[in-house]
Amino acid sequence: MATSASLRTSMCLRTCTSLEDLPCRPAHALSMSASHGKRGVRGVVHRGGSFSRRSVVVRADSSDDVITTEEALGLPPGKKRQFPLPASVDESVSQARQACQQAIKDGKMRMMLEIILPLIGATDLDDWPGGIEMQFKAGAPLVSSLLRGLVEGANAQKKDGGCRTYIIDDSDAVGGWESDEIAAVLFPTPETLDAVEALASKPNRPLLLVNAQWQPGQVVSDFGFGPRKKAREDLVNTFEVVYFLKRSRILGEDVCLMRRYPGDWQVFVIDDAAGTNECVGVESERPSYKKLQEILKSRKGSKASQGWFDRLVGEFKFNQQSLKNDDN
Repeated sequence: MATSASLRTSMCLRTCTSLEDLPCRPAHALSMSASHGKRGVRGVVHRGGSFSRRSVVVRADSSDDVITTEEALGLPPGKKRQFPLPASVDESVSQARQACQQAIKDGKMRMMLEIILPLIGATDLDDWPGGIEMQFKAGAPLVSSLLRGLVEGANAQKKDGGCRTYIIDDSDAVGGWESDEIAAVLFPTPETLDAVEALASKPNRPLLLVNAQWQPGQVVSDFGFGPRKKAREDLVNTFEVVYFLKRSRILGEDVCLMRRYPGDWQVFVIDDAAGTNECVGVESERPSYKKLQEILKSRKGSKASQGWFDRLVGEFKFNQQSLKNDDN
């Protein structure tokens, strides 16, 4: 973002009385994930307690038991495992907590998560008119809820999981939670990786990076150039994605990509009108955008398998219906 590297460094680990002290300034340029119209900013969200067209799931099994691929999809027995989509933001946070607990039990101390944010203050033209600071105000309570009861300890059930909270970089709304038992960073950026490395230096303490603000594999890397780039990439690669949930629109289909440790990467197609979701693919590694297109096109009779003109007509109808839904 626009702030210089030196200014970011000077802001690092500036303690404040509360994460809620972060001001909500007008929106500025954000380094976000690729968006697909209005739905693409930070994935799946809902509004005012009831689910809007951006909600994650329309129907899902609430069971927390692992469903093996062969049971759910009739595939041969193997390594692949899958879980149901969450039916609400609260359920997604609960799933994320369970994924972290299982990962910690398996000895994984460095974890990355992508969590749904509830919409606050959305307008017809902009889901986040307050920019990254508004998203922080939506995300901070979710992190506090996630940490509560995640690890054992006398303060684990207290507010913020017994952690002290502070702002790491207020220009990019990067927040920290820290106790002797656990630590977390919300919206970490490449410029705040020094602070992340400091938090990660304490052995046997779980560290969670939530909704990281970088994109791997770009031609111009978010991590810079040369030795510094390699050092940053090496650090990030020590973290495992233990929970990921993001919704996007691909080839006329509403798609949700999910990973819940120890499961594999699951590709869901969501039909809001019918109130259903279908798992159409399970991959051991995170699928690329091209791979997602291939999975969608392989489904006989799907929207993705149609010609470009039919998809264009479908997108026009979809946008019209979306505007009607927002007006209601």
